[in-house]
Amino acid sequence: MTEILDQSFDNDSDYQLLGYPGYEWVDHPFTPSADGFCTRLSAKLQLYTGSPTGHIECFLYSDNAGVPGSLLATFTTILANSVSGGSYVFYDFTCDISIAYNMTTGVVYHHVTKWTDGNQSASNFFIWSGAGNGVPNTAGHSSNGSSWTYYTANHFNHSFREYYTVGFVPPTPTTNYLKHYRRTRFPGSITGI
Repeated sequence: MTEILDQSFDNDSDYQLLGYPGYEWVDHPFTPSADGFCTRLSAKLQLYTGSPTGHIECFLYSDNAGVPGSLLATFTTILANSVSGGSYVFYDFTCDISIAYNMTTGVVYHHVTKWTDGNQSASNFFIWSGAGNGVPNTAGHSSNGSSWTYYTANHFNHSFREYYTVGFVPPTPTTNYLKHYRRTRFPGSITGI
């Protein structure tokens, strides 16, 4: 298997809030240039103020008329207090290949980042670097993950990276595996094994 960097943007001339009231969820739509299992997403973050607690989570969503639709994959989390202040750093969120989503070329997906179970407030929040890129609706924010607001004026684009993995062939369950699964999930459904 090979992990490949597909989409990448890196510019620190501007930023979007993360964790500030109304910005608990942040969305970055992207379109992969090749088919592959999405195994890593990266966000370039910096602590802006305060002493945050909790975790920063990352998800892959489908597109639903320009906003996040269905949840496709959940990535690893990072501790909020691990994000440093003073400079931007790319933080990686990974997804095991066995549960990664197989993306399709040319389809829009949403890299959604959420700060959860922490002390989010106007005095405790992060910033996600980026810059204008001339493309509308490229950055959104939400307080609840269902009602989104997008930047249509300055056309903001996050500093982010998207990786996909190729060469993975999902295993075919064996008869013994299926029997074990049924026996452990549904006791009494199989006898004599």
